[in-house]
Parts: sequence; structure tokens; C-alpha cells
Amino acid sequence: DLDDLTASSIQQISGLDVEIDNQFQLRALALYPATSTEARFLWVADAPSTNLNKWATRFYQPFTQNNYDFSGHTIHRLFFNKNEIFATQVGAWLLMSESSLALENAVRTYEGETPAIAFNDTPQRGSLIVNTPELDHWVEQFAQVSHRPSLLNKLEGAEPFSVSLGQKSDTTRNVELGASIPLSSDNRSPLVDAISYTNKPMSLDRHIASNAAAFAVLRLPPLSVPAEPFGDFITPLDSLFQREIETYQSLANTLNDEFAFESFPESGLQSAGEFLFMRKLRDRNAFQSNLNELANRGYLTRIDNSYQASSSILGQLIGSELSTLRDFYIGFSNDVVVISKRKGLAESVNSDRIRRRVIYYEDSYSDIRNTMPEEISGFFWGDSERFLQFLNPFLKSNNMAEALVRRFALTTLTMQ
Repeated sequence: DLDDLTASSIQQISGLDVEIDNQFQLRALALYPATSTEARFLWVADAPSTNLNKWATRFYQPFTQNNYDFSGHTIHRLFFNKNEIFATQVGAWLLMSESSLALENAVRTYEGETPAIAFNDTPQRGSLIVNTPELDHWVEQFAQVSHRPSLLNKLEGAEPFSVSLGQKSDTTRNVELGASIPLSSDNRSPLVDAISYTNKPMSLDRHIASNAAAFAVLRLPPLSVPAEPFGDFITPLDSLFQREIETYQSLANTLNDEFAFESFPESGLQSAGEFLFMRKLRDRNAFQSNLNELANRGYLTRIDNSYQASSSILGQLIGSELSTLRDFYIGFSNDVVVISKRKGLAESVNSDRIRRRVIYYEDSYSDIRNTMPEEISGFFWGDSERFLQFLNPFLKSNNMAEALVRRFALTTLTMQ
């Protein structure tokens, strides 16, 4: 139900053609971020045989500005079904929207004043076109204002793509969709790089807890040079990495390219959800030897078999540039390094693996994994209810996320 994507509804224009005794066929709809907090639909229909300018007055209200000119077209304000709908006719098309801004931008595009979606193929009937470069502007509408900057340009480098809506459902009510996403040759975000780096067998799902809200297994080689530190100040360890590039690279050379993000819902004494990053190690002994050296020099604190660190550079080395951790604990699970804000969470990965309390042994996950290609570039798995619990602190009130996510018990994405 596309009505869950926005407060707009097809009922806003339903019956309009009956009112004017002139049927028109709806051909397309577009979801447009009309404001920083709301999206609105743009409906595109075949223009009725009677021009809009001749019947729009039937839906005017007295003592109101009912129309205005824009780029050589008249935009009408129609009062229908207790709603205000803006409409204009451009060539053979009737455009309608609850947002005048959406309508004006459609007119600009039609007239060639602003570029259209850079989609080379001819859209097929019943397909969904995703304008990936602008998708972050829609996603940020769900987030609290303080978190919106972190969403911008997350999909840079991914081009528009088409998804066929001819869904294949089986008797278990599973729905499977497939699409091919074109990528630009440069200026890719770390996330786009991570989902498209290379296809290899996945192994980190053997370290993902059974009670995870969601997880993603991706690939990126460890950064060969230190990332820019973030935060209010540069920590002593960050400063060391910037001064001693060989110390940093000695750590980087012990890491593999497979890494994962794992999130958990709020539970027990935790008032908010938690997350961690993990990365496969090439050489655990060499990696831990480097950590011990840093601890001996006073840059890390060793606590039993774990370490306490304060370094956004180290956080991004292990968790990739997707990591926002600066103050965290470092733990191990066999040949995997784990970082988390909480020591117990970092250490739980190994204990869960030993006790087989990992998703790899869950029947529901095994069924999914058995249908996957052996080599993939990325994988996402999310339990709708638990993932929403994790996301809620980051979302603004009265958002549409729950209506969207709860339609499915589980959501998985396989990237290749």
C-alpha cells in the first residue's frame, strides 16, 4: 500500500473524473519530498478530453486565489473531497499533487528547465523507479533533526534503477524483488563502495547473535591511511596515528576486508538500543601484539582479554568509514575483532559463538542462506519489530517508518 509512504492518499483524487463526467487514466505517481519533514505524491494521468482550464472552475472557492501562472502554465487550486489539490495540464498529461512545489518542479522538468531522472532505459509498465541519488532526502524525513546530517550523501555513486512490481509470492507469503543498480565510476560513498566492493563467501554470520535486531555484512579493505578524526578534539591515539603512519599501517595490514554492523533493541537496563562493528582478521596474533604495544605505551587500556580505546581513527579502521565510534571497547571472537561502546557487548560475541547462540544456526536464517549465492558483496537482515525498537530513538515522532517496516516480519537484502 503506497499510502503508507506519505500522508497523501489516492482518495484525495478518487472520483474526480466522475465529477467532471470525463474519465482519465492514472499513468504514474511520484513520491516527492515536498518539505524537510513530509513527502507528497505527484499523480500523472492522461489529460481528459476536456481541457483542465474549462472545468477547474467547478472546484474553485470564492474569495480565494484559485490559480496562478507558472512557466507558461496555469496551476489550479482544486477543492475536492475536503482536500486542496493543485493541478495543471502539460501537453497530453494532467498533473496533480497536494504540494504546489511538487507540481512546479514537475513543470520545470517537463519544460527542460531542470534535469529529469538520469534513467536511460524506458520504464516498463508496473515498475518502480528509484531515484537513488535523491533517496537520502526522503529517508531523512523519518529522522530527528540532529541525525539528518549523517544521512546525506550516503548513497552517492548509486544511479537510478528500476524494480519490477510483478512480485513473486509463494505459499509462505514471502515476497522477492530483484534489481540491478548502476554505479558511477567515481565519487562513491563508503556505503556504496561497501555493498559493491567484491563478491566472496560470507563468514561473519557465524558471529552474529540470535537476538540481533538487524545486521549487515559488507566488504571494504581497511583504510591504508588514517581517516580524518571526528569529534570535539583529537585523542592522543588519533594524534599518534597521524604522526606515526607505520604504527597505523602495521595494524591495518592485519585486517581482512569483510566487516559487519550489528544492532540490538533496547532491553534490560539499556534505555536505548546498542550496536557494534566487527571485522575479520588476517592475523590475530599480529593484531593483538600491536594492541599490546599501544597499551604498553599508554595509548590503550587492557582489561582482562579486552581493551579500552579512545580513537575515531581506530574505530574507522576496524568498522570502516561507516563507524561513528570514538570511545569503545575491543574484544575478540576467534579470528574476529569486535568494537562496541559497552565492554559486555563486545565480549558477548565470543560467548554467543561458543554456545552457538548465533543466527547461523537459526532455522529461519538457514532457509534464507541456503537460497543465497555462495559469493556475495553484501547482505542485510532485519527483524522488523526488534529493528524498529533500535531505530526509534533516532526517529522523529509521527513518522511513517513503522507502517513501512511492519509489513514484513523479516527483511533481507542480498547484494552481488
